[in-house]
Amino acid sequence: MVETIACDITDKDRRFMLLLLFIPCLFIRLKFNNDTYWLVNSGRYVIAHGIPHIEPFTIHQGLHFVMHQWLSAAVFALIYDTLGSPFLFLLVALVNGSIIYSIFRLCLRISDDNFLLSFTIAFAVSIPLKLFMVLRPYLFSTFLFSIELNLLETWIQTELNSRKCISTTEIVEYKIFAHNNTSCRTVHNKNIILLGLPILSVFLVNLHAAIWPFFFVLLVPYFIDSFRFNLWGVKGQGYSFLPLSIAVVLSLAAGWINPYGFESMTYLFHSYGNEYALTQITEMQSPDFKNAFGIFVFIIYLFIIMFSCFNQKGETRLRYVLLIVGTGYLGLASIRNFTLFLVCGIPFLAYTLRAVKILKTPGTQSRIPWLRNVLIGILIVFLGTVFMISAGNSEKKAEIFLPIKAVDYIKTHLNTKTIRLYAGYNTGGYAEFRGLRPFIDARAEVFFKSNNQQSDIINDYFDATIGKTHYRDFIEKYELTHFLVEKTDILYVYLPKDTAFELLFSDGDFSVFALKSVAG
Repeated sequence: MVETIACDITDKDRRFMLLLLFIPCLFIRLKFNNDTYWLVNSGRYVIAHGIPHIEPFTIHQGLHFVMHQWLSAAVFALIYDTLGSPFLFLLVALVNGSIIYSIFRLCLRISDDNFLLSFTIAFAVSIPLKLFMVLRPYLFSTFLFSIELNLLETWIQTELNSRKCISTTEIVEYKIFAHNNTSCRTVHNKNIILLGLPILSVFLVNLHAAIWPFFFVLLVPYFIDSFRFNLWGVKGQGYSFLPLSIAVVLSLAAGWINPYGFESMTYLFHSYGNEYALTQITEMQSPDFKNAFGIFVFIIYLFIIMFSCFNQKGETRLRYVLLIVGTGYLGLASIRNFTLFLVCGIPFLAYTLRAVKILKTPGTQSRIPWLRNVLIGILIVFLGTVFMISAGNSEKKAEIFLPIKAVDYIKTHLNTKTIRLYAGYNTGGYAEFRGLRPFIDARAEVFFKSNNQQSDIINDYFDATIGKTHYRDFIEKYELTHFLVEKTDILYVYLPKDTAFELLFSDGDFSVFALKSVAG
């Protein structure tokens, strides 16, 4: 037998369920990789030398450089060098938990405090979200976007509540009523909430400037919905336009508070559109709808669109539909943007389903009421211990995917100050972390002419690695002398067969070659 719980659940049960909400955070991907190393290395440089404006890590000279994620990198480096790699993953888990809780609060706010519905949506989002919670600046920007949406929805609710106070009472009566009513007391200070937006803007432009413009993209649906209209059944809710506009202007001005000024603010527009970046870098590609993940994404997308645009009463908010459709498109266009759909799209399903009451089986009072808390405490301690042990072993496990022995050989047997080392997109970051200066690393946009103001180095790299350009021409153009190659690199196949090159080291997965004219 089941019954509808009109008032959700008891406070004790709420606290228990909120605790369960954070358990998925202990199952994030504990993956230490090449990207992590180049971020830590970048952060170390910032801490030791300050903000760089000329690219300092590769063999290229004088490349114009904007370290758009300098603050994120500094945070990662500080934690890694002072506390160790396990605490980097603890940081990821904590931020992941903050994002989930922020989603829960957003759902609660727009669903008329439907606790069980908000919990269900937040928990459902947390499961796929953990796949994207890795040691990247995206971690921080995703959290800031969730806070931005919470601020906006809080302001709108406060704004509309204050209008009700004024419209339903006479001015004299209102003064008396406002004295005893919390919602009415916010009439004069409701717009203070919007001052949080410029603060978020400053953090975002320093933590992850490449995605800073999206901060304002999220505001577009709120601007549209601020007008009251009814056009062919499409309705605008109508709330104060001016305070929101002022907050946006202040947020734009706050974006200048960064070490690169306008260059950080416009970094996005110089860092996308490269053909090779879109086709050769996995995270930039669209989901493949022929595999399980792609099918899952497509079904979830259709489900959300259906429920956001149509429900049993035919009511919805225009801004919610626009956010769901817009972030859904971004998620379909690029795998890395699927997090935006999860965090900035799916939670608004809570408004459409706000009238739904979750069914709960009536239970009997436990004879040992404290036993549940003890068991959940034991579970969390156990999972937390396993998490920290696994996090501690993650860097060790990563060694099989990294050219550790090859880099050791180079540092021991070669003059690292004079060689011009080729290392690829997947190995360059680790080589930099170990103090070498490779040809390229995983910061693809750094090697776009639109950013470095010299040449499209990334094009030359991919032209050579896919065989479009002869590898000899590529080597001569950049005067490369030594080569750190992995099994997936085309040079791993060509160099052993070319008599002009000599094998210096190999461990089966990575090899080091040198031009004989240089080695001799």
